[in-house]
Formats: sequence, C-alpha cells, structure tokens
Amino acid sequence: MANLCVSPRVAGVVFAFLLNAGYAAGGLCAESAPQGSSSIVIRVSDANGTPLSAVELTLRGPDASTVATGVTDAQGRCRLLGLGGLLAAVSSADTGSTIVLVRRADYAETVDVVATGMGADVPGAFVSGRLSGRDVVDLPFAGARDSRRALALLPGVVEDVSGQLHVGGAEPQQTLFLLDGFEVGDPATGMFQTRMAPEALRGIEVQRGRYSAEYGGGSGGVVSLETASGGERLEVAATDFLPSVTRQQGIRLDDWAPRVAWSGPLKCQHAWFSQAVEGEYSRGLVSDVPVNADAHGLLRLSHLAKVQIALAPENLLTASLLWNYARSENEDLTRFDPIETTVNRKTTTALLTVRDQIAGRDGMLFDFGLAGQRVLTRDEPLGEAGYVMRPGATS
Repeated sequence: MANLCVSPRVAGVVFAFLLNAGYAAGGLCAESAPQGSSSIVIRVSDANGTPLSAVELTLRGPDASTVATGVTDAQGRCRLLGLGGLLAAVSSADTGSTIVLVRRADYAETVDVVATGMGADVPGAFVSGRLSGRDVVDLPFAGARDSRRALALLPGVVEDVSGQLHVGGAEPQQTLFLLDGFEVGDPATGMFQTRMAPEALRGIEVQRGRYSAEYGGGSGGVVSLETASGGERLEVAATDFLPSVTRQQGIRLDDWAPRVAWSGPLKCQHAWFSQAVEGEYSRGLVSDVPVNADAHGLLRLSHLAKVQIALAPENLLTASLLWNYARSENEDLTRFDPIETTVNRKTTTALLTVRDQIAGRDGMLFDFGLAGQRVLTRDEPLGEAGYVMRPGATS
C-alpha cells in the first residue's frame, strides 16, 4: 500500500480517495501510465471539475518514505516520476495493492469583523416569580397563617410594618390582585385584604415590569392567585386543631388557628368540588393597663368553596364563593392609647365568581366570566368623650 499526500494551496478542496490500479474517483484522477513506464499522472480538480493548479503532491511508499513529489500545472496535472516497482505492483493482478490518496491541506480563512453598537439596556424588563401551593404550605415565612405573606418570599416583593405588600417598590393600591382571573382587591381602597387557607391555593404568581396589556389595572405589578380544584379522589387535610392556653390572669384560651381543606368528585369524570375553611381566635393582654380594660381580641373566619362541572369534553364551567369574616375588639389598644380611643371593627367580604371555558378548534379558547364582590366594614367607637390626639398618645 502506498500513501499519496496532497497539499493544496487552495482552500475548500476536499480529497480523500482510495484508488485501485488504473481507477480514479472524485476530484483526484490517477491516469494509468503506459506499460513499463516509471511514472503516473495525477489530475486534481474541484467539486465542479475545474482543474486546480499549484497543488503540491507527495507520494509515500509503504514504509512512509517519500517516493516522489510534484506540483500540478495550469491543467491540474502532475506527473510523478521514479516510481519503478511500485507501479508494477499496482498494475499486477494482486487486488490487495492499492494507492491511498491522503489529504494534507493548509487551511486559510478570512473573517470580516464588523463592529456593532451595544443594545440599549432598557430597565423594567418583564420579571415573573411563582410559588406553588406546596411552597405556600411548606416554606417558613412570617405569619404563616396568612397566605398573602408568602409573597414576601419572591424577589421584588417587600412587606412593610403594617403587613401590606409592595411589588417592585409600588404602593399596595397600585398592584392588581387577581383570584382565578378576577380582581379581588378592595373596590374602595385597592388594598388586598382577602384571606384564605394556604391549602386552598394551587399557586401564586407575581409579574412586574413589562407584563401583558391585559393587566392594565395594575401599574405597579400583578399578583395572580390560583385556587386548587377537586380531583377524582377524596382528599382531606387539617392542621393546628389544638389551641394554646395561657396562665396569665388565670387559665384561659390564648390562641387558636385551625385549618381544614377537603376536595373530591361530585360525579366521577363530570363534576368536582373543593373547600377550604380556616379560623383564628386570639386574645391578648396589655401590661400597665387597668384590669378589665387591658384585653384585645380577634375572631376571624374564611371559607372558599369551588365547584367545577364538565358540561362537555371541551366545555368547563367553574363557580366559586370566597367569604371572609373578621371581628376585632379594642383594636389598637396600647398602654398609651386607652380603651376609650379604640374601636370594635367588623369586616365582611364576599366574592362570587362564575367562569365558562370553551375549547374551540385550532387551539382557540373562549373564556367567559362574571363576578360580584361585596365588602362591608363597620367601626364602633368605644369612647363617649371627644377624641384628642397628642404627640405619642391619644385620649
């Protein structure tokens, strides 16, 4: 076996051929020499058959020694001389004798470098963060009874000292709050006061920056809460059913915040339900305040009920009711603000939603929704005298 090393000076030419005696392939042709001669003519061409000139050829023998060298002419031909017995072996009947053409190329490449201006780094790009329902239940955060406070776990969301949420530095009333696609913020103030059990949530998503125009009601950001749906199995979850007891001023109930959620099928493959109920009772005492005028308490209830009915394989009807009740006694009572300056506050919130989703052809989805919300807050002042405000205290 003999090796023919081809070193073209023209880039982009590919040679890798196996030649038998008197046979040529591709762009390298080995022309048979007359019988008894000691030379062979090599013709080099590109993929289009155009002859290539100034191509250096080197023929090596079986022991890797150089047998002959040459350079192609204007017609792409080169005659290699002094082959002697090598050609005799090639032209013999022994089919095992071959000439292997091995490419050994010098590559050249030209690269055009064009300067481009830096793109503008526009602030306020779209940013989104999400918490799953399992994250809300499992991850530790301050005030774990209130699922709203889990939002502070996401970047760009800050909770102030009053418990209000600021998305991207905006005021709470500048944020759009959605529950299953419906606005759930207070209609009067825009604040997000509605509460529900953490087990009632499937996920929470926060969007800020360049979000879709469909959320035009929120200039600061969008907070979307998605409630859990029932499945084909009956599932029940309950927690915090044992209250805490204190011995301050006698044995009494101090704090209790039970939660229970259950879901399942109303009719298999056709209708499902889910419900979540939570409650909270707390009663605290303020030191350095006369007895029987030092207590403040809170009673709060929340109930979310949701039903889904498959009217057809491509039609899903969803209805939900979220009800909140809260009553606080002697609110804002401190050692500097006596009971006469406090109020008894009662707040009731109800949100009823109906949504019909129809899947059309070509991936189209028709989504119809109707919602009604009612928020009622009543403050009952406890003092009969005039309300006086002084630096550091009221009376």
